[in-house]
Amino acid sequence: MNFKETLKAIFFKILRLLISLSCRLNYPKLTGFLLLISLRRSKLIRQSKGAKKNIIVIDKSFGGDDLVEAFKNKASPYKIYIIQRVFIREIYNYFFRKYLNIIHENNYENNKDKNIKVAKLNYKNYLRDTFFNLNKYKKINALISFNIFYLIERELHFAAKELKIKFIVHMKESVHWKKKLQTNLVHWKNTFKKIPIYKMSVYNNYTKNIISKANLVPNSKIFTVGMPRADYYYQFKNKNLKKHVLYLMVEETAGLPYYNKEWRGIGSKFNWSKIADETLNSVIVSAKMNPETSFIFKTKPNESKKQIITLKKQNLPNCKIIEGGSSNKLIAEAYAVIGFNTTGLLEALILRKNVIQPKLHSLDKKKYINYCLDLNNLAFEPQNGKQLSKILNNILKNKKNFNIDEAKRVKLLKKHFLFLNEVSGEMLRKFITKSI
Repeated sequence: MNFKETLKAIFFKILRLLISLSCRLNYPKLTGFLLLISLRRSKLIRQSKGAKKNIIVIDKSFGGDDLVEAFKNKASPYKIYIIQRVFIREIYNYFFRKYLNIIHENNYENNKDKNIKVAKLNYKNYLRDTFFNLNKYKKINALISFNIFYLIERELHFAAKELKIKFIVHMKESVHWKKKLQTNLVHWKNTFKKIPIYKMSVYNNYTKNIISKANLVPNSKIFTVGMPRADYYYQFKNKNLKKHVLYLMVEETAGLPYYNKEWRGIGSKFNWSKIADETLNSVIVSAKMNPETSFIFKTKPNESKKQIITLKKQNLPNCKIIEGGSSNKLIAEAYAVIGFNTTGLLEALILRKNVIQPKLHSLDKKKYINYCLDLNNLAFEPQNGKQLSKILNNILKNKKNFNIDEAKRVKLLKKHFLFLNEVSGEMLRKFITKSI
């Protein structure tokens, strides 16, 4: 962390403490002012110089790949500000301070405890008053978030509606498959009430359908736009560039019906920890056998902790760990992409990359049938570590590439991403501009 980043981290920590203090003082005017201070104009999203309307994007970091693509070719007619979700969490933590170990995604809506109901009402009213004051400091034409299920934003949906501020959700968690798709419908229908947002966009038709069937958001308010960040791959010019092997590290519960760590599937619960361990060991073997090749191990923050410790102990100079951030450039520049139950494998198929999804025989086949992303025979699927290492070595030394069936590839990608050209960013841009 450089000096500038250290200063920013200190500033944000102080700001969080002040927001918490303002809540204790029951002073929403001050909270609104502190949120105003926290706002940062997005540097990644193109915006017109003469923009007069303001959009506030609620994000965990100053990112938003899909929004970047949406306004890549045509600047946003609005000023776009980022507010980090952590600041709203400080307000949430204050009002639910007595219940943080009790309430969670699975019981928030249907909790009958009177004290929790009072806390929810007080939280919603405080958010309303806070954003009323923030709106006086800086006119808010719309709020944009990336998931309808964020716990700390539930009451903000209602507060925004009361303030007549348009709350728009671009649902980034829009790719699901097999049994998880079915359990999502059941879980959402039984766990959540109607969500009073203005409009929302999703990647594909099946996500639109299950959200509508679960009675969360009316079908007329849900718009399909494809996956805007996928536009990057169609714009990527040097499609033959190959710099490294990319391993999208296996998440132990990826694609499984865990909701707030609670199993809600049929049969006994399980996870992919065996695959995570065996795949890591096999990739390490390949890295040792190919010291001239760079291996990148990409994971989400706070995931794959055990595997990261194992990898660091090897101290291999050709291995690099990246936690968080976008994967699109890493995918585009890879010889091969290894992963399991991740959208990244579908993204790799856009560029016809060698995709490797281990289906190790140590697990019951039914688990793969029910919960594993079906890549429609478009990927290598090694059944053990030796096969995985052999496949990787063949790709690197013998330039062996997977023979991809183009018709199957197109069918698979259209199912999940809807569009196979550079229109998704434009679709999202039009959706946002027409909504505001």
